[in-house]
Amino acid sequence: MQMPSFETWLAGASVQAPIDAVLRIHELHAAEAVHGNRQQRAGLRTAFLAGWWMRHG
Repeated sequence: MQMPSFETWLAGASVQAPIDAVLRIHELHAAEAVHGNRQQRAGLRTAFLAGWWMRHG
C-alpha cells in the first residue's frame, strides 16, 4: 500500500479536523442533554460540596 503524499495528507487533515470538531461538539451536546444542562450540574455539585464540607469540614 502506497503512503499518501504529505500534501494529500494535509488536505485530508484540513478537511477532517473541522468534521471531527463538529462531531465532538455534537457528542458533548448529546451528553449534556442526557445528564441535564451544565447549570443544573454545577448547582448540584456546589450543593454536594457544601454538604460534604459541613459534614467533614
